[in-house]
Amino acid sequence: MILLFSIILSTLLLLLYFLRQKYAYWKNQEVPFPKTTLLFGNIGEVLFLRTTLSEFFDRLYRTYEDYSYVGFYNFLTPAVVIRDPQIISEVLIQNFESFHDVFIRTPDDIAKINPFFVEGDRWKEMRKEIAPHLSSLKIREMRPHIETGCRLMIKYIENLNGDNVDAEDITCRFTGNNVMACAYGLEGRCFEEEYPLILKIRDDMTIHNPTIAAINSTIGILLPNIANLLNMS
Repeated sequence: MILLFSIILSTLLLLLYFLRQKYAYWKNQEVPFPKTTLLFGNIGEVLFLRTTLSEFFDRLYRTYEDYSYVGFYNFLTPAVVIRDPQIISEVLIQNFESFHDVFIRTPDDIAKINPFFVEGDRWKEMRKEIAPHLSSLKIREMRPHIETGCRLMIKYIENLNGDNVDAEDITCRFTGNNVMACAYGLEGRCFEEEYPLILKIRDDMTIHNPTIAAINSTIGILLPNIANLLNMS
């Protein structure tokens, strides 16, 4: 019994020492970082859906406004949020070859061709395909369509007569209307029809339960290896 207790105690002490060493990384680098929680690092609130990943990064960004960058821990993995535009430029342009890998992995065949999920040579190939469609001329051509979408959205909101506004529904309609107009040259009719075609297509491709969708998204971003193992998309 004493031997078993000693083994368990030694194991716990070794685990605690290991975690303390892991969470000492940013301190040793003299980089500011928020207080951590054992095992979860700084993303426990996100993992348990108490806050969103966007809110987490926004709070981190605003809290350390006097610093060029701030560290945090994704479970045991040190990560960094860069605030300084000059450093961002160096990462994304001058030294991009050292930073092009992404930590988000997805088993979804459609998401795999999203430029934000692609890396290396494949990313370069996709950039060549996409860049011509985002030239200054193309963006200027899109502007009238987007302005029309804005007017339709404002009119749609005004016609709600003070009823509660579903922000998600309105933003999806606005995005869908712009996609139909700018990408396909068609009228999306997203603010005229109760259930427009492009939203039907979206619903066929996505998870309807918002809680399950949030869980899948969180696991996919924070635990990409587990997401791949479970074939989550």
